[in-house]
Amino acid sequence: MKSLSQFILENQSFSKISLLESQNKRFVDVIVINKDNELLVLRRANYMKNFRGMWGVVGGSIENNEDSKEAAIRELYEETKIEKSDILDIQRSEDIDHENGNITEVWIVKVEDPKIKISKEHAQYKWISDLSVIKGKWMPDIKEVLEKIIK
Repeated sequence: MKSLSQFILENQSFSKISLLESQNKRFVDVIVINKDNELLVLRRANYMKNFRGMWGVVGGSIENNEDSKEAAIRELYEETKIEKSDILDIQRSEDIDHENGNITEVWIVKVEDPKIKISKEHAQYKWISDLSVIKGKWMPDIKEVLEKIIK
């Protein structure tokens, strides 16, 4: 039986490829718009490690063996409890290519009038029609994306 070190040495190219692939991550941002054409924004809880206290939208990592649409619907439910059956329409928008090689795939979701129950990673939510009503910092890249979408 081969030792672990022998296996690694014999499969170095595989290990390097896996390491490179793991460095580029894929994320989703979900732009949620209600029947009044208002945008759902969420403020991250102050105890969160990343983006604490900043405003943004529903979003997160795309898991292994999950396509971006599935990830968008999953993140929407996890962060707001908006059910798949509450979605009137879902469409892919433009992607954001980050300098570090990561990609965020943006989805626009239309809903009627859902009941919102935010996750513990958020402290507050608002339905807004104008980005200027938010006082506070926005998560990186998101304000620019929103400005393109709600002209």
